[in-house]
Amino acid sequence: QRTGGLHDGEVFLALVQEDLAIVQSARALSPSVQSSARSARYRSNWVLHNPGGAGAAEDERCIFLCTNQRYFLSLLTFLCSFLGQAPQASARIFVFLDRDVPRHWYGSIAMVAARFNRSIEVIPEADFMEEEVEHRVDYGFFAGGSNLSRAAYFRLYAARYLMRRHRFARAAYVDTDIICRGDLTPMFGLDFGDKLIAACVEDYSLEVINAAGRNGLDPLAYFNSGVLLLRFDDPGLGSMIEEAIRVSEKEPERLVFHDQCALNIAFRGKVATLPQRFNFYLRPSRERNGFLEDGVLLHFLDKPKPWDIVFDRSYREEWRVWALVLGSILPQALYVDIFAAANRD
Repeated sequence: QRTGGLHDGEVFLALVQEDLAIVQSARALSPSVQSSARSARYRSNWVLHNPGGAGAAEDERCIFLCTNQRYFLSLLTFLCSFLGQAPQASARIFVFLDRDVPRHWYGSIAMVAARFNRSIEVIPEADFMEEEVEHRVDYGFFAGGSNLSRAAYFRLYAARYLMRRHRFARAAYVDTDIICRGDLTPMFGLDFGDKLIAACVEDYSLEVINAAGRNGLDPLAYFNSGVLLLRFDDPGLGSMIEEAIRVSEKEPERLVFHDQCALNIAFRGKVATLPQRFNFYLRPSRERNGFLEDGVLLHFLDKPKPWDIVFDRSYREEWRVWALVLGSILPQALYVDIFAAANRD
């Protein structure tokens, strides 16, 4: 078959070349060139250095992420997009890593932190997983029959780890397949009422109906776990996190969407609505996803992801510009290895 005058194979190779060009062009671009070259549609207040550093509010709030080797690239692009906003919420940053992440990659997180004059604390799996636990990783028929990384469950154990060792008032968990387009200070200041967490409701679908119905939940209240705002200062939160962990370990048959189902089960009736701009869904299967300018946290749901060569180019620039920034920070060989791992089957 031919697409726009090209054989499918030629189209494929052209997309591969475009992705490889990121590695080459990132090394040649200076921050000033990157800033001036971006179109108004993709503007954001990103900076490469913050001489003021972080504020005292770091003692009150934190942001944490979890990842494995496959999603390590998206972790770094998120960190660039988050730290590159001016102004940006001051908060301590924690990264929880799967055991499959090579040790020599850890330094790339320090390089990103140093470029933006912020600190990032890295927690390897051995420190936050008390023992090796088997988790369900298959989605099953009603969710496409594919698999999810075991690292998806880490947000539960990471939250427990942070609650046991630190005294934060609020914590934000963020998936790595997200790009930040603005200041998160307003998100941290949201009024919870008497709820323990805040999250965005999932798109209504057959899969969500099945996941909710299997657990006696309201599908119209079933929430997405990609961005969670948690009240660490509420003594009731710890028992809810423990319940989510128990369900994920002991009742895997109830989980259609893995940790997300476990969280929905544990926090039933305790969830405030997070404004959609703080978890703005971008689904490649949807013809229109709304106005990107309305989103502060752009969440690239489902597959393919923006670093996959088959991703729809309509939204890829939101991610690619931060991949270029990352490429200007890391040594080329390391960047190429991390980029290759993201596209590995």
